[in-house]
Amino acid sequence: MEIAKKQTERKKFTQITGMRGIVAALTAYLLHYNLLFGTGPDMGAVISPVLGTIAKYWFYASYPFFWLSGFLMFYVYERRLAAGELTFKRYMLPKIKKLYPIMIVTALLVFGLEWAGKLAFGYFPLHADGGELRYSPLSLLMSLLGLQSGFMSDGDAMVVNGPSWFISILLVCYVIYYFVAAHVKKERARTAIYAGMLLLGVAILLHPLNVPFLYFCNGRGYFGFFFGVLTAKYTLKYTLTNPEGSLARSAFDVVCPDGYTLTDSKSPLARSAFDVVCPDGYALQDLKSPLARSASNMGGPAGDTMSDAKRPFPQSVLNRGCLVAILVFVAGVLALYFRLPVNLEVWVDGVLWVPVLYLLINGRVLCRFCAQKPVVWLGTIAMPIFLCDIPTKLLIRMTDLGFGLNLDYSRPWIWAGHIVLSLFVAWIFHLVFEKGKAVK
Repeated sequence: MEIAKKQTERKKFTQITGMRGIVAALTAYLLHYNLLFGTGPDMGAVISPVLGTIAKYWFYASYPFFWLSGFLMFYVYERRLAAGELTFKRYMLPKIKKLYPIMIVTALLVFGLEWAGKLAFGYFPLHADGGELRYSPLSLLMSLLGLQSGFMSDGDAMVVNGPSWFISILLVCYVIYYFVAAHVKKERARTAIYAGMLLLGVAILLHPLNVPFLYFCNGRGYFGFFFGVLTAKYTLKYTLTNPEGSLARSAFDVVCPDGYTLTDSKSPLARSAFDVVCPDGYALQDLKSPLARSASNMGGPAGDTMSDAKRPFPQSVLNRGCLVAILVFVAGVLALYFRLPVNLEVWVDGVLWVPVLYLLINGRVLCRFCAQKPVVWLGTIAMPIFLCDIPTKLLIRMTDLGFGLNLDYSRPWIWAGHIVLSLFVAWIFHLVFEKGKAVK
C-alpha cells in the first residue's frame, strides 16, 4: 500500500541526466569535431554559422558538468555525511571503481593509437603539430592515476585522452566536499566554506596561478561544483517541499522514465541520474538514511516540514524567477553578440549557464525537454560519449590516412556518420563498464 502511494506521488527526476547528455553530445560532436578536424559540417549559409558559434562558446560547457555533479552530491550525500554515516573509504571507493576502468582503458587506447600513427605516418594523427608531452610516458602515468590535470599542469597539456581532464578536477572536488560535509558540524560553517570555494574558483578564473590545485582548470571545477552544491542547498530546500515544484517529492521516489524506481535493478535506466557522479547509490537505497525518510527534510534543518509556511516558495515566485532567468540569458547573449569587454569564462559560466540551470530545475519547458527518453538515453551514456570521443575520432582519422581516402570533414554525411559511430562505441563501452555496475 505504501509503495503504491509512493508511486502515485512520484515525480520524474531525469532532466539532469538529459542535460548531461546534451552537453556531452554537443561537446563531442561540435566542439571536438571543429578542434580536431579543423572544420564543422557545411549545413548551408544559415545553419553553419549557428553551429560554428555554438562550437566556439561550447568550450565553456564543462561548467554545467561540475554544477550538476555538485548539485547531485548535495542531494544524495549531505545529510548522510553530516550524520557520520559514511567513512571516506565507503564514500570514495565506489566512485573510483566507477570512473577509473573506463578512464584507464580509453587512455591506453588513445596512447596506443597515437603512437601507432606516429610510427606509420611520421606524426601523431590528431596532433600533427606536436604531442610529445601529451603522449609521453609521464603523461600516460598521470592519466592512469587520475592526476592528469590540475596537479602538474593546467588544462589538458598532459592528458593523454583530452576530455578526461575534468575527472581529476572532479575527484579533488569530491574529496573537498567529503571533508567539509563530514567534519564541519555547523551548517552555517559548511555553507560558508562552500561559498568560499565558489569565490576561490572565480578568483582563479580571473587570476590563475601555475601552482597545484590553483591552475585555471581547478578554478573551473571549484566554481561549477560548489555553485551546484549551494544551488541544491537553497533550491531543494524549497522545491522538494513544494507540491507544485519541478523536482521529486521524495528522495526515495526518484524514478526513471520506464516507471521503475532508482532502487529497482530491473530498470534499464536505473541509476541514470545519480550513478554518473554518485555511483555507489547508497543514499537512495538505504531506507534508514535521512535522505530516504522525507522530502521535507531535504536541504533544511532537521525536523522542518511542509507545515512550515515560511519555507516553500509559491509557484508564482518560481515562475518570476524563470522570467528573470530568461531575461538574464538573453542579455548575456546580446553582450557576446555586441562583443562587450567581458571575461568570457566568467561571463559564459556565470551569466549564461546559471539561468539555464535554474530553468532546468524550475522551468517546465526545459525540464520536460531534457526528460524526454532519447535525451535521457544520451545522458545515460554521457561519460562514454566524452571518454570514447577521441579514440573514435582517431580511428576515423587513421583510416582516412591509411587508405588515402582524403575525407572532406565538412560534408554533413561524414559528420553524421561519425556521430553514429561514436554513439555506437559509447553505447558498447556503457554496456561493458557502466551498466549493472552499481554497488548494492
